[in-house]
Amino acid sequence: MPGFLRLLRKLPVKGELVVEFINRELIPFLHDIKSAVDGIEGVEGPPGPEGPIGPTGPEGPEGPAGPAGEPPPPATGSELGYLQRLVFVNAASAEIGTTFAGATVEAAVTWTTDADVPDGDWFDFDLTGAGGGGSSGRATQSSGGDSQAAGGAGGGGGAKHPTLSLSRGDIVARLPMVPSLALGAAETANSVQSVNGSTGISGNSASVSTVSMADITISAGGGGGGETAAAGTGDGGGGGGGGGLLESGSNGSSGSGGSPQGGSIGSSGVPGGDSFGGGGGGGDDGGGGAASAGKVGGSSVYGGAGGAGGGRSSGVTAGATAGANGSSSTYGAGSGASGASATETGGAASAAGGTGGPGGVDNPKRGGAGGNGGASDRQTSGAVGADGSPGVFPGGGGGGGGGGISTGSGTATGGKGAAGADAALVITIR
Repeated sequence: MPGFLRLLRKLPVKGELVVEFINRELIPFLHDIKSAVDGIEGVEGPPGPEGPIGPTGPEGPEGPAGPAGEPPPPATGSELGYLQRLVFVNAASAEIGTTFAGATVEAAVTWTTDADVPDGDWFDFDLTGAGGGGSSGRATQSSGGDSQAAGGAGGGGGAKHPTLSLSRGDIVARLPMVPSLALGAAETANSVQSVNGSTGISGNSASVSTVSMADITISAGGGGGGETAAAGTGDGGGGGGGGGLLESGSNGSSGSGGSPQGGSIGSSGVPGGDSFGGGGGGGDDGGGGAASAGKVGGSSVYGGAGGAGGGRSSGVTAGATAGANGSSSTYGAGSGASGASATETGGAASAAGGTGGPGGVDNPKRGGAGGNGGASDRQTSGAVGADGSPGVFPGGGGGGGGGGISTGSGTATGGKGAAGADAALVITIR
């Protein structure tokens, strides 16, 4: 550029014209050239590195609810129709590990939090009380003239509370769920008489069973034990009263049924009275001067059946007398039958005990059957009456033992009064 200007100075023109040319023509021309050069587009360079990920945006609104699902198909054919079944008993029960109503029997547990409650919508609670025990058959040694060996009386059955159905929410709102389940009454020992005279042992009664949840409590009374006869008489003892919905039956001389409104007790050789929610009254002994079977206990709808009275023996009338049958309940447990009696004088040497009152078979809605009574035995020496049979789970009353009489100087043994069956809580989950 300086050389070009020097050339212009040598031209025969005035300096003013040169300056004007530069300003008016040359400088704009150079600007145009520069603009043209700057406008030429270059080759696109490689892309730059990817930038960092930006922060997460806010959560969008909840979408609309989907369509309702189809309900599960109903059970058909031989399907169970429920989700699960639990069978609870006292932690000391010998029934643990066995099977009842399609479920394995287990020790009762307390539900404290909602996590303890098994999955399910509806829960059916079926509570059956424990059974009372039978009395032993009387043992009689007749070397001095005592000639009477009465049969033992049967124990009363446990009550069955009406089914209680609660939703899962109802249960969770009332936790804890606390079951208190009674054991069946224990068996009585053999009665033994080695000198002239007669002896027997009364049966044991069972306690009340309950399930409590805040403002809800259900209960089922246990059966009363069979009563033994008074020494030196031919009368059998009175049967144990059946369990009621609120309390257990008694084992007095013909036991009264538990409340509410238990059946009347048998008296003067008559059967025990019936009931609805209370236990049936215990049957009286045979009564009268002649040998005779005891009287049956009263029946019930939800209470336990009353036990059969003990068979009567008599030194006046020869032979042996069969025991009385146990009685039944619509939903509660059956009662124990009485044992048979025997006398020293001639005739049959023994007779069969009665048959226990009927009950449910593997049925969560009904108590078990009562136990059978024991047979009697008469020997010159060493007579042994047969033991009564235990009540059937749950809640059956135990059978009375058979009487035993030794007509000589040998020891006589009365049969054991059998144990009552344990209480049970069955929870069916739907």
